[in-house]
Amino acid sequence: MTDASSPSQVPFQLWSTVTFTRFDSFVFLCEAFASVEPKNATNTKNQKKNQESFCVKTLRNWTKALHERYSPLPDGTAATFFRLFFPEEDVSRKYGMQETRLAGYIADIFGVSTNRDSRGASLRKWGGSDATGCLGREVQSLMEGTNDQQETRSISDISRLLTELASTSAYSSSSVRVPATSRRKPREILRNLYASASAMSASVITQIILKDLRPILYPLKETHYTAQLLQYNSKAVRMLTKEQAMKVWDPDGKLSQAYRVCASIEEAVAAFENPEEFMRPRVGVPIPIPKCIKGRGCKDSLNSLRQSSNVWAETKYDGERAQIHVEMDHGGDSKITIFSKSKRDSTVDRFGVHSIIREALSLPGSSDGGGIPSTVPHIKHNVVIEAEMVAYSNALGKVDEFWRIRSLIASTALGVRGASYKKTNPTEDWSQSSLISDASDEGARHLALVFFDVLVVDSESLLWRPYSYRRALLESLIVRRPGYAMLAERVPIPMHSPKEADEALRRAFAKLQADREEGAVLKADESRYNDWKLRWVKLKADYIPGHGDCVDLVLLGAGWDKERARELLVGPSVYTTFYIGAVVDVVASETASSEKPGFQVIFTCSYGLSREQLEELNFFIKSTDPVAYSAAGSKYASILPYSFTLNLGLAPPAVMLREPILAEFYGAGFTKAPRSKYYELRFPRMTKFHRTSERSWRDGISLDEFQCIAREAVGLDRPNKDIDDWCKGLWGKLQSPGARCPAKRKAREEEWLDKLEKADGKLKLKARRLNLPGPAETMMMENVRHEEPAAAAPANKMRAFGSVTNILPTPLAQANKELSANVDPPSTKPIPECPRQLQFGPDEDSVKTPNVMSSVAREHAQQERVVENPTPAVLRTEVAVTPPSSNGAVVTTSTQQPFPATPCTIRQFLQHAAVYLARDTRLPRPSWRAPSHTVVPHGHQLHTLEAMLIACTWGSINVCDWARFGVVFVDDSDATHAWMDVVARPLLEKRTALLRKGWDFEKPIFILGLSMLHVNKLNEEVAIAGKAICRFG
Repeated sequence: MTDASSPSQVPFQLWSTVTFTRFDSFVFLCEAFASVEPKNATNTKNQKKNQESFCVKTLRNWTKALHERYSPLPDGTAATFFRLFFPEEDVSRKYGMQETRLAGYIADIFGVSTNRDSRGASLRKWGGSDATGCLGREVQSLMEGTNDQQETRSISDISRLLTELASTSAYSSSSVRVPATSRRKPREILRNLYASASAMSASVITQIILKDLRPILYPLKETHYTAQLLQYNSKAVRMLTKEQAMKVWDPDGKLSQAYRVCASIEEAVAAFENPEEFMRPRVGVPIPIPKCIKGRGCKDSLNSLRQSSNVWAETKYDGERAQIHVEMDHGGDSKITIFSKSKRDSTVDRFGVHSIIREALSLPGSSDGGGIPSTVPHIKHNVVIEAEMVAYSNALGKVDEFWRIRSLIASTALGVRGASYKKTNPTEDWSQSSLISDASDEGARHLALVFFDVLVVDSESLLWRPYSYRRALLESLIVRRPGYAMLAERVPIPMHSPKEADEALRRAFAKLQADREEGAVLKADESRYNDWKLRWVKLKADYIPGHGDCVDLVLLGAGWDKERARELLVGPSVYTTFYIGAVVDVVASETASSEKPGFQVIFTCSYGLSREQLEELNFFIKSTDPVAYSAAGSKYASILPYSFTLNLGLAPPAVMLREPILAEFYGAGFTKAPRSKYYELRFPRMTKFHRTSERSWRDGISLDEFQCIAREAVGLDRPNKDIDDWCKGLWGKLQSPGARCPAKRKAREEEWLDKLEKADGKLKLKARRLNLPGPAETMMMENVRHEEPAAAAPANKMRAFGSVTNILPTPLAQANKELSANVDPPSTKPIPECPRQLQFGPDEDSVKTPNVMSSVAREHAQQERVVENPTPAVLRTEVAVTPPSSNGAVVTTSTQQPFPATPCTIRQFLQHAAVYLARDTRLPRPSWRAPSHTVVPHGHQLHTLEAMLIACTWGSINVCDWARFGVVFVDDSDATHAWMDVVARPLLEKRTALLRKGWDFEKPIFILGLSMLHVNKLNEEVAIAGKAICRFG
């Protein structure tokens, strides 16, 4: 509960005692917001209603008193208020300051030192674990007790000083900037701002300059990380939105409607205050971009558009949004203004596409680039069109990766972005994917525009016109030039039949994924721009649960991120951001070498975990006594049991873990950070972390493997493939197919179609093709499923991520060659050959098994023979274990084979298998055996026999669609055959119990010897199923 005398409880009558023209009235409003007590997460009754009404009621009382006392309000009052209360929306004024720089100015103004243990040290340590995480609050604490003066300046005085401060920044809009010769220095302006400010006023001014009033309006109430994470959540305080504030300021809703056509608060208020300009978009003022609904699947994406007669699936290109405004003067000259997605004026930054715009619109002065002529006369007055600015590769004949656009813009920009452009040297070993010095790749890569909408033509607003009309007009306006000026491709989705519409979208989206496009945006024919009833729907692979790119990487460090912390409403005592990397030297990490393993810290991750999981991870890290990070890396030479290198551009972490831990991540593809030669996950999210007692960090993929996965996902061939193909061509050998070959593209399309059907809950009986590399490629198999009513249940959360990263062969060939060349053979005895113990039909020879296996089989044979088969034989994968034959073999029979039956390598055999290594994890891996992660596909290795039973649907529903059979590796060199009791006997007992219930065994389980993982046998092509020690199911 709040105190009765707090500003939050001030009634309307007492607001009238405040002088509203003074800045302290605005500060008083901020204090009223800050006085609210956040709701405890355990008390959710009426939480949203109460919190929302408090914010709205407080602002309504303040504005009501303001209107009562000063009505009519002077022009610009509303704009001034909104620019101060929502400083992040003030796109025209940029101050070019963050906490570190501003703290230095403030310390100089107040004459305090920021050195350790000095009075102003809190200004420098505002983000420390024992601080508030808010520089404004630290300034308030510094001034309290030493400055008791009252704020006497008006709101307009403060706003004018802020505008003057913004005029010194090159990032402010041209309407704010002034010539350097006629402006004061930032230090002088800041001195005027803070000179006569009260402690609370200085706090508010500080956060306005930093473009974030949230820590002032909604301060933290708890300091311990557990209380912050578990007792409260992001809904503990219902923050006031600008839309709510607009409705309070203008209950008639005219201000809100004006903001729908003018994304600038100043322009929206001007339109609101001048009715003749109302509801008309203005050329030169950004128009708000519609917020799309996230589609969680094809069926889900169409649900909100069912009332439409026709929907278009428009390709979403991976680039930067550009809202292009063009004005023609009386002399025929054109003025181009380009706004980014953040509503910032980026005209000079994107100078490289000005000529493309002029040519595409047939503007005077444009050259004939050989485009397709438009069908209407030139633009007479003005036009507003929307496009995606992309990096286009002539070599690929398509849009290139997103990160390529960064250097292309910088190399062609005229503003600050161009002035700061620095060339980087190519990296010899990563020439195909590194940040090369020539951004255009000697002219083979350049900027391009993909147009997808038109909003204004010759001062006529098209915002209320349907999408079908706008698109037709756009096609008539744009002069297309392949590779430079293009129209967004789209596919119609007829909506007359929901079932057929879902199927059409699945096929369209599967083709986009096969072409490695970012996604699709669904637009109804009848929808207006920014339509609230028929909203656009954005569909991307990572929006579909379980279909992002998933990898196991290593968590090495942790820190506090200001932006993420304010979303979570937590302070610096909470680790919000984690530093993720991969091991560099695989061999050193896998062996008992005295050399420390080395890690490359590639990216940071701040999202994915729930508040409960985040609290658990915080507790785990803090309880392991992490090491505080220091820029002097030599300090860790004796403290940490590993070495690490941070990617360039990463902010240093707060702490480094003494022992790395394994974590699972997924993202929306792969990208590269500035000045980095390594791929990283795009929009990474952590789904789970493993304590060291559960899984070792050594189970994670190496840096080389991670880069190979990324390259495959983005459609790049392995490094030096062109050289290998050239050498093979010299000797007349067959070249390996490229990453973008038609066969692989078709297979990828079919794979995604299958995934989308499963995501939509659509299961059907069909033959599936098992794609294996090498000689076993294109082997057709029958995969008939016995559908029970229970199969309609929702997908289990245990299903694996369905990304290409789960099916790629991750080991590097070169690493395996080096490994096999340097390993020592077993010192005491040779590696035993796997005896052939398995029969798939009556014509194959039986081979003797160890006697202990025969005894186990005999124990269950009589029980299994009496079990009735309630399921039709054609739908069963029945294997009856019969008494051993005369030579002691275990004979098995099967009606279908969901596993490779032709000779193949062990890697190929495991491509569609769930794998469990039944070995003593306390013992080191022998040098002759290849590391499991170089053989087992990523995401396929399990860690308990129980998990194997679940993956193979032994007693459970199908939660692992990717697993067609199971493989358990056992130590076949153990003379005691200990694996019989820990593996074979439990499998036989489980199978007997399930047979009594009439269970249908669709996925068999093979037992193979660990000798199959010998480094010298990895590339041997043999009938591996025939070399199994035994088979169950």
